Amino acid sequence: MDHLKEIIGIYQSVLENFTNLTEYESLQIAVQIHRNITIAKGLGINTPGPAFLEKIAMELGADQYNLTIKNALLGISSEIYNSNK
Repeated sequence: MDHLKEIIGIYQSVLENFTNLTEYESLQIAVQIHRNITIAKGLGINTPGPAFLEKIAMELGADQYNLTIKNALLGISSEIYNSNK
């Protein structure tokens, strides 16, 4: 139910700020904005501290070796591949 209230709030804001849009267009935009906010929260984007993938890389030791996220993930996949041989 909270999601519906959030979408309605966004919808009303879109209607007020963009008077040239139809109600249907405003609702579509409100739903997309809400979807984007939900995805960002799930990925840890726009939160204090590192994003979700950065947190994973740091937990795996990327931070202590001054590695990039890409290199840390490549190292993990390489280790998994080599252990399955």
